[in-house]
Amino acid sequence: MIGFILICNRDRAPIEPTLMARMMAALAHRGPDGVDTYHSAAVGLGHLHFWTTPEEVGERQPLADGRSRVQLVFDGRLDNRKELLDTLRCEDPKMSDAALVLRTYERWGEESFAHLLGPFAFALFDTSSHRVLCARDALGGRTLYYHLNERVLVVA
Repeated sequence: MIGFILICNRDRAPIEPTLMARMMAALAHRGPDGVDTYHSAAVGLGHLHFWTTPEEVGERQPLADGRSRVQLVFDGRLDNRKELLDTLRCEDPKMSDAALVLRTYERWGEESFAHLLGPFAFALFDTSSHRVLCARDALGGRTLYYHLNERVLVVA
């Protein structure tokens, strides 16, 4: 399993780079294939890469949609890849599961979660609505920890 983090300052205060760095360092053992981050003023995402399927080798997360409106960090496996590829009319059968989750969100928004089967956890930041969404599979195949108070949401 990989590691990822999301920090969202609910009051839109700037992210503390040292906090993100400490969180990423604590998860360093989860990312033998590299580390990437995304920052906006009040939201930061980090992903520690561990490529386990041919489709994800070389992929860099956080992953952005075509318009850089949505940033996604993902850990997991989709067991209904073929069905989603067909339904979404994806022309690239080697699309990673993370890219497929992003396409699913682009199509169905929050309703996309009902279309995903398999062990997964993810966090995404929609820059156009300044909205954060986090989800994991119903059976808990991937863990998703969070802390929420009036000032901050922290997810790992």
